[in-house]
Amino acid sequence: MAENGLYKMGRRSFVKNSAKFGALSLSGIPYSLASQVLSGNASSAGNYNSRVPEGNGIITNIWVERSLFDMLKQHSIKYIFVDIGDVDKKTGKITTPRNQIEVFVNSVASFEKEKNYEFTVLPWNAIIAQEGYNFGSPEFRENYLNEYVQLVKDFGFEGIHVDIEAIPDALKGEYLKMLRKWRAKLPVDSILAAYSGSIISDDVKGNEWNWHEGFLHEVFENGVDVLLPPTYDTDSRTEEDYMRYLQNLMHMLSGQKKGSFMFTIPTHKPAPELSKYALDEFLKAKKKYCNFPISGVVEFASWTIKDENWKEFEEFSNILKSSDYRTDLALKKIACMLGLGD
Repeated sequence: MAENGLYKMGRRSFVKNSAKFGALSLSGIPYSLASQVLSGNASSAGNYNSRVPEGNGIITNIWVERSLFDMLKQHSIKYIFVDIGDVDKKTGKITTPRNQIEVFVNSVASFEKEKNYEFTVLPWNAIIAQEGYNFGSPEFRENYLNEYVQLVKDFGFEGIHVDIEAIPDALKGEYLKMLRKWRAKLPVDSILAAYSGSIISDDVKGNEWNWHEGFLHEVFENGVDVLLPPTYDTDSRTEEDYMRYLQNLMHMLSGQKKGSFMFTIPTHKPAPELSKYALDEFLKAKKKYCNFPISGVVEFASWTIKDENWKEFEEFSNILKSSDYRTDLALKKIACMLGLGD
């Protein structure tokens, strides 16, 4: 929402769209259950959170060309995860000049007003301990935390996206503490999103780049609304390997009873880590699992996305909107409510 050329914090709720279906064969289904599904009131995942994004997004940066906004509107993408540049590796303070961030914010606001289209913008930048960022320093963490709180106050961003990677086990408690502080300091309606490590089962030995399933619960308990797990850097050698990785990830996420996820779609990797496979697995899993806590997909990233990726995304969106697919989802949801799912 634009005012005086700058964002003002919108107090918008992310309300689930009501689904409209064609004629269904609901013989023998209790009317109360069918009506909940057809009205869009029956959620496939419990613990509904009005701050969770419902829809799709893109990873980009503040130096993006305005023409990207037209592409986002054309493909009904509303969530912009925007890299605002680097921070000082010693102090944790943002080094990007404020006027450069303001130029981006004003460009978005101008587009919204001109096109009557609203985006939700979440700033981020990557902090990777192994690349020399002084994340182990309490002063660094406090500065970094306050810098992002100030960004929301100064520019009216609708929340923040936390991208702190390769967190040493000894500092995971400090990471959780930062999440709690952000949740307390940000406006109540702010989205607190975070990039996760590669998710693995609790019984598998990992490294600093991995997040065990149990850690996901702790992250959500400490205030995060939505996580963006990676679907790349999987070490997959073949298409079958990559599809299996995506299927295993979907299976693990379907077992999460708390929190929501957005599914990242790689456009920056060679085969077999291709966007078409990730989009296809999303469509399959959405119809397969009763508990589907994935609220949308996020294209990674604007500086690597190609025409063929946009075409794949358009085909994906058309399937999601098709009457056949929506009918399948409705019938699956009814089956789940009757205890006949998965």
